Amino acid sequence: MRSTDRDAAGEVLSRAFGLDLRGDLTALLPDEAGSFFGPDAGLRVKGIRRADGSLVLTSLGLSAQAAALSGRAELTPQGWPARLELQGTIGGGEGGTPVALPGAPGTTVERVTLDIAYDRTRDEGWTARFAIRNLLAPGLGIPDLTLSGGGTIRPATDSTPGLFTARLDYAATGLAFDDADLARAIGSTVAGSLDLVRGEDGGPLRIRRLTLAGPGVEASLEGTVAGPTEGWLVQSSLLLEAADLSRFAGLAGRDLGGGGDLTIVSAIRPLDGIFDVALSGRTRDLRLGIAALDPLLAGEGGLSLAAARDERGTRINRLAIDTPALSLSARAGLASSRSDAAFDLALSDIGLLLPGLIEAPLPDLSGPGRIAGTATRDSLGQIVLETQASAPGLSLGLRAARTAGPAPDIAGPVDFALSARVADAAPYAPLLGALPVPAAFAPRGGLSVDAAGRMASDLATFDIALSAASRDFATGLARLDPLLAGQGDLFARLIRTGADSVTLDRFRLVTDRLAVTAQAAFAGGTGSASFDAQLDEASVLLPGLTGPLRLQGSAAPAADGTVALEALADLPRGEVRIDGSLAPQDGNAFSGQLLLDLPDLSPYGALIGRDIAGAVRGSVTGTLRPDLSSLALSLDAATRDLDPGSPAAARLLAGSGTVSAALSRRDDGPIRIERLAARFPNLALEASGEGEEGGRATIALNARLTDVALFAPDFPGTATARGTIATGDGGARLDLVLTGPGNIEGRVTGGIAGDRADLAATGRVPLGLLNTVIEPRRIEGLATLDLRLAGPLALDSLSGTIRTEGARLADPALRAALEGIAGSVTLSRGTAQLALGGSLADGGRISVSGPVGLTAPFRADLAIAGDGLVIRDPSLYEALLSARLGLSGPLAGGGRVAGRIDVANAEIRVPSSAVGALGDLLPVLHVDPPLPVRQTLGHADLSLTGRDRQTADAEGQGGLALDVLVSAPARIFVRGRGLDAELGGELRLSGTTRRIIPAGEFSLLRGRLSILGQRFDLTEGSATLEGDFTPVLRLAAQTRARTGTTIRVILEGPADDLDLRLESSPELPEDEVLAQLIFGRDLSSITPFQAVQLAAAVAELAGRGGGLVEELRAGAGFADLDITTDADGNTALRLGRYMTENIYTDVLVGAEESVATINLDLTPDLTVRAGVSSAGETALGLYYERDY
Repeated sequence: MRSTDRDAAGEVLSRAFGLDLRGDLTALLPDEAGSFFGPDAGLRVKGIRRADGSLVLTSLGLSAQAAALSGRAELTPQGWPARLELQGTIGGGEGGTPVALPGAPGTTVERVTLDIAYDRTRDEGWTARFAIRNLLAPGLGIPDLTLSGGGTIRPATDSTPGLFTARLDYAATGLAFDDADLARAIGSTVAGSLDLVRGEDGGPLRIRRLTLAGPGVEASLEGTVAGPTEGWLVQSSLLLEAADLSRFAGLAGRDLGGGGDLTIVSAIRPLDGIFDVALSGRTRDLRLGIAALDPLLAGEGGLSLAAARDERGTRINRLAIDTPALSLSARAGLASSRSDAAFDLALSDIGLLLPGLIEAPLPDLSGPGRIAGTATRDSLGQIVLETQASAPGLSLGLRAARTAGPAPDIAGPVDFALSARVADAAPYAPLLGALPVPAAFAPRGGLSVDAAGRMASDLATFDIALSAASRDFATGLARLDPLLAGQGDLFARLIRTGADSVTLDRFRLVTDRLAVTAQAAFAGGTGSASFDAQLDEASVLLPGLTGPLRLQGSAAPAADGTVALEALADLPRGEVRIDGSLAPQDGNAFSGQLLLDLPDLSPYGALIGRDIAGAVRGSVTGTLRPDLSSLALSLDAATRDLDPGSPAAARLLAGSGTVSAALSRRDDGPIRIERLAARFPNLALEASGEGEEGGRATIALNARLTDVALFAPDFPGTATARGTIATGDGGARLDLVLTGPGNIEGRVTGGIAGDRADLAATGRVPLGLLNTVIEPRRIEGLATLDLRLAGPLALDSLSGTIRTEGARLADPALRAALEGIAGSVTLSRGTAQLALGGSLADGGRISVSGPVGLTAPFRADLAIAGDGLVIRDPSLYEALLSARLGLSGPLAGGGRVAGRIDVANAEIRVPSSAVGALGDLLPVLHVDPPLPVRQTLGHADLSLTGRDRQTADAEGQGGLALDVLVSAPARIFVRGRGLDAELGGELRLSGTTRRIIPAGEFSLLRGRLSILGQRFDLTEGSATLEGDFTPVLRLAAQTRARTGTTIRVILEGPADDLDLRLESSPELPEDEVLAQLIFGRDLSSITPFQAVQLAAAVAELAGRGGGLVEELRAGAGFADLDITTDADGNTALRLGRYMTENIYTDVLVGAEESVATINLDLTPDLTVRAGVSSAGETALGLYYERDY
């Protein structure tokens, strides 16, 4: 609707207009918008446009299902409001149904109200209020949100400018967030105010104050916004204050903390990008959740920045950050003609920074650090970078300059110089943990490095020189560090002039022990490379090898792809040389020769962990591929006294020998032995093969051992092995015949294919061949073999029989021999069935029967029977017994021996020994003894600790469990040294064969002790067995001497080492006790002859001297008193006494002859000696003696 009002002259005074729309918009809108507007929405507008340009809206209305808006307005000709009334609502009243807002999915409000009022006819003030009740959006709820305030509107006139002011307050209370981190950051209430003013005098819009207040954060802004004539210039001053940044930690995903304030003063023209910004602020214990930075930001800090951009370019005039631990200053300028930048960063302690960068602890790295640098770019595009850095004991420097390229998008070459100095690398070693270096790599010591050169940005060309110097530098790598000890120098220059042209101009490494030089040049697929390394002491790299070591080598690729190779190892005792070529196009096949000259192999034994010796000189010539799929090799060598660490092999290879062989293989086929010959004085071996169609070949084998006595002294003579080995169809067939002395004969026939075999072995072998293995035991007799191996190469596939008859086994340690041994060992399915029997040489018969497994743990179930067995040790015992024992379970450990031994009669002889005996050898501990020493100890039956091997073994773990009853009700006699006793009882042996635990004993039945014709009845006695089955005795006799003293004579200990002990009541010295026992008087009252009788009694009882003899010697006033033997083995008494300091007399009283001597020392070195015997012989001599 529209109408016009004119005056009388027809001029338009006003125009009226109106608009009234109503209808159903739901079909045109999305569902949520349709429900908002409903089926009956309308828009109504009525107004008048006057001729002076003013506008009056007499009616304004908007109606919808969930919203309503109504009001009126009036605008002056200048466009300023003269009147404004506007009221609007969304939703119903308090507690009404929430309304979904169109265009905001998932967002609803309970109620929204709007009220704006202004009427200049009343005053210049205006008011406004906007309120939202219960706003719900995804993740957010706001119960109350208000914006209210007012201001002044003074419309402009033709003569006066207009004025607009506003003062608004806003607040959101009861904020609720689904995100807990967001809720903690923003809090439940946010409020602030806005105060601005705008006039129409051409001045800017002035924001007098804009504030924001939240939990722990406050912001305040002042500024102006100019109009288009000034390019929309925005000038502002912003103040931010954050009391506690930890509220924002969850929202930022970092461990934020601390606080600060920040002031930003800026002038910005957004349309042309010009700005001028100044920033300053302070921080308090700032924490950003960055482990490397947080320690540096602790405490009070300051921040300032001044940056600008104008027609001349962009500049950072000042950047400064200061904290107690950090100081940073920087500047930069960017312009089309020239750009430059500089920075300087200083840390009070780099130990605060590094723990956040690496996980490894750095306990030794602390102190100030600094890094500074500059960068420039001129108008021609040349860039220059200079940087210096320092840390405790470390300095770094870098200068790099890149010249402009021929085109803007092509970079020019870079000239650089790098230097590094470190006094000790150890504190910095943990920094290498993130690099791909060995775990043991831990550098330490001083190092300086300098590098300089020129290189293209894509490294297509370069010329780089590197030099380094070290002082006691080490890497933590055991093999490398000895080479770097002391002073070291390194120089290298590497040049690349094209894609396939590289030159190592010089390489030199020199340390106190090592000198290495190298050079190389390659171009167009050809060239050469060589090296020379000298080591003053080979043991540094190869323990056990002493003397200088030198390695030289060269490689020269040719145009056809082959590479000529030469290498020389000049060893302390010998050399190795390689000369040939490598063909990459033929699977890296090598063609050439290896020359070996080692005049003494013994130094190389430590390298392989064996004691080797001898000399070898030879060559290997031919071709082969690395995977050995094809080869054609010829071997020729000469040896002298080879010893590969095995005494048996050393005997075979002794003297001068030669070895030659020719091998070949084609395309993964079988390896053919075309020729094999080994000739030594004690051994000869020849083999030759002829090829046939289909890969078949027949090898003739002939081996000869010159003398079997090398290994079995009882069998002198030659042994031979002759036959053929036919290969083909993936297998081989054997036909070998063996002959030798002592009726040695045998034959092996059959075939082998892969891991299966069908072999038969028959023959006869003298059992005496085992004597060197079982010594000092010896065996005699002949074994007949009839064996077959059918199936997989395992003991389970072995079957057959080994028989013997009339064999004899002697064991000198047991002083026993087993004669007439006959029986068989039958092998089947991994088990040996034993059926063996024989007779003891001293009487009785023993048999063993049952199965034994051939593989670990060697399970057995053996029955051992003995009848009428005579067990004898001529110096200790002799017994007649019978036994029924069973051995079951694994023989390697965990098995069990059980059964019964019945002793019919036994006699234990207590042996006599000289009073002056030397006794046992002292134990000696042998540390890493060589093989000959170990063999000698074995022959002496001693362990490496010097103790008896059986004793040492007995203290070890393992062995077989024991449960054996030894029964002897009576007739165990103990005789010797005046003893004559009978014992009886039972012993049960338990524990293990390595640690026997006896339970029970043989107790005294009756007995007596005779001393110098006096007899004493035994009152106590027992015998038991320990470790090596030597009887352990305790026998005691108690009597009363004529003096009234009660005396006990006690003999105890091993039967071969009895101790004598005398006890008395009242308690007396042992020599006094013995004197009262024999003569019924004290020691001071006996005659010299009676003293001799006492010594003889002690010797008879104890079998040796000891403390009691010493007491007798001292009591009688002799310098020497000894019971010994004369030259004929008869018992004799030696008495010696000093008559003066330099005169000594000695009397030897024997059964048949007595000898007296006198010694006169004239000087310490000169003695006169005279003697006379009861047979009338005399002697006189002058002796000159000196100790060395």
